[in-house]
This record gives sequence, C-alpha cells and structure tokens, in this order.
Amino acid sequence: GTGMDTPGRYLDDLDCIEHTLARCRQLVETRMPYFHANISMPWSPNDFRTYTVLGLPLANDGQTVDRILGALTFS
Repeated sequence: GTGMDTPGRYLDDLDCIEHTLARCRQLVETRMPYFHANISMPWSPNDFRTYTVLGLPLANDGQTVDRILGALTFS
C-alpha cells in the first residue's frame, strides 16, 4: 500500500490536508478545543477506516494560542 511519510514535515506541507488546517484555524481563532469522532478514511491504504481527533489550544500568555496539542486514534 501507499501512505504519507510525515515525520519532520509541517502540516501545511502535506497533501489533502485543507480540512485539518481549517480545524486548526478555527481552534486558534475561537481558543476552543475540538473533538471529532469516527471520521471516514476511504483513502486509507491500511486496515484503518476511521479516525478520531482531539485538538487542545495552548497559550504561553494565557490568551493567544501559539501551540496545539493534538491526539489521533485510528480504527
């Protein structure tokens, strides 16, 4: 199968990632976490068919989001 080798790459350098960037932009603008479950992955070359994602905003100054802590699970 095929897939993406992503270590060391920036998120905005990856192909087909616009939906992820939109979620990140919204998180930064609203400063609210996001959680999406059972997102379909029909393009997956592996046995994984869905994923769940959590994004948490982090701010050194307590106001301006300057990092996002994210977690993914695949099923």
